[in-house]
Amino acid sequence: MSYLALVAAVIVATALSLAIAAPNGPAPQGWILAGVAPTSYEVGTAPQGGQFRGPAGFIRAKETPGGFGTLMQMVQAGDFRGKRVRFAATVRTEDVANWAGLWMRVDSERGDDGRPRTLAFDNMKPRGIKGTTGWQRYEVVLDVSEKAGALAYGILLDGKGAAWLDQVRLEEVPLSVPTTALDLGPPLPPKPQNLDFSR
Repeated sequence: MSYLALVAAVIVATALSLAIAAPNGPAPQGWILAGVAPTSYEVGTAPQGGQFRGPAGFIRAKETPGGFGTLMQMVQAGDFRGKRVRFAATVRTEDVANWAGLWMRVDSERGDDGRPRTLAFDNMKPRGIKGTTGWQRYEVVLDVSEKAGALAYGILLDGKGAAWLDQVRLEEVPLSVPTTALDLGPPLPPKPQNLDFSR
């Protein structure tokens, strides 16, 4: 399994196990705190912390994290099936030691094992936000399969620092807008292979 697929799988597992915000502070309504190390982060709303002094969501490391945290939402694929979708927002950061970025994932319906499969994913890691930055617009764009069951999206923070999120949009875009999807590696084989080690 590739690193990107592993990250996507961890986010899926964490999000599906969380029905409410983690106990370290109230998440903004409709959002949850998830990730590999959610207890190392705090999330909330900065009432006048947005780009134009309106409210903004934030995620901030409370300690030196042992992994990433994310402020995220997860919704049914519904009307987005068969379309190209953009998750965009303005973001500012403060003292981000590793990286931060917007992310989006397209999941299949749950399989026989009860788990969805990642169909498309981008977390901006190759173009991650580092250090202290002013408000800038970022976006991730993915194709949503007709077989999609859910979309997950949010802002990810890996390591020390803080990030604020404002002017959030999830919208269909024309096919002329290029996707930003990361390569998840080769697809899984349909059947077991070489079980007798003869090849």
